[in-house]
Amino acid sequence: MQFSYLACQRFFGVFKARRCLEVLLGGSVIFSMMFFSQSVLARCILQSETSYINVTLPDNLSIPVNARYSPGDVLWDSQWVPGTSRPRSHCYTVSEVRWSLAPLLATNLPDVYQTAVPGIGIRAYVNELARVLTHPARTVRSTASTAYGPQSGAGRVQLIYTGPVRSGQLQLPVILGAEYYGDAMTAQLSLNNNNASVTAGTCEVTTPNINVSMPAASTERFPAVGSSYGRTPFVIGINCNSAVGLNVTLTDSSNPGNDSDILSLTPGSSARGIGYRVRHNASVVRYGPDSALAGNPNQIHVGTASAAGYVSIPFTIEYVSTDTVRAGSANAMATFTMSYQ
Repeated sequence: MQFSYLACQRFFGVFKARRCLEVLLGGSVIFSMMFFSQSVLARCILQSETSYINVTLPDNLSIPVNARYSPGDVLWDSQWVPGTSRPRSHCYTVSEVRWSLAPLLATNLPDVYQTAVPGIGIRAYVNELARVLTHPARTVRSTASTAYGPQSGAGRVQLIYTGPVRSGQLQLPVILGAEYYGDAMTAQLSLNNNNASVTAGTCEVTTPNINVSMPAASTERFPAVGSSYGRTPFVIGINCNSAVGLNVTLTDSSNPGNDSDILSLTPGSSARGIGYRVRHNASVVRYGPDSALAGNPNQIHVGTASAAGYVSIPFTIEYVSTDTVRAGSANAMATFTMSYQ
């Protein structure tokens, strides 16, 4: 009859190959190698199903031409979209927890990444606002022998204003990113309609440079200060792709601080005692700062563009005497700044 004694060790609940000593009573001592089936214990394991989150982007994001956004403003927000589970995980050793975004280019805004549409960025989260997806992945260290969850398993996507917007398609990856505990993927965020369109409202000035030829005039046309002559029409042309209110400010190029209704002559002019007055629909226009801000001093409302179409804004300009008139060249220059409201 034989009895044997196995001298073996156990580590972390996983058997490794061990040298065991078998003693046979009445016989010799035999050394042998005994091998056991084994598996490597994962640092973190998933104790539930991965939460798969699908966020549907809008078919078309429309940016009004009169929008007043600042970099960082949220243009669209999916809010929290539930996933397929509420993930739970367990980390047996200290492990890396990471929130990984697809390889998109960063913007100068925190955690906001570029899309294929200029002026539109994207920011994404899983489970909570503190868990924003980044590229390269943001990481923290887990605690050993610790259970995590159940988490919300939800995801959230925001489209962010980063600057002037142009129309186009977002062209984002279908799988936007994921959360990992060690090698265990707890949540994956995907996009439906990842090539969603953006339509930027625009207005184009079709007459960026306007040259007005004034009729010749004799000094006799101006018998007193305030006399006017030679009223001549001109137009500013605008083409818009959306309905918007049109406003304009005229600025005196020779004297930008001028807030009167008389446009100054350029320094090279030889005439004296003369200036120019501009009217819109017979109303006298005063000059103001070169700014598109709503409510800019002496800004005037000049009409409304339709959803798609051309608008012609009528003006006239005329000589006006400011003192005793002396003959000579009389050139003047002004700029106009459109404001869409």
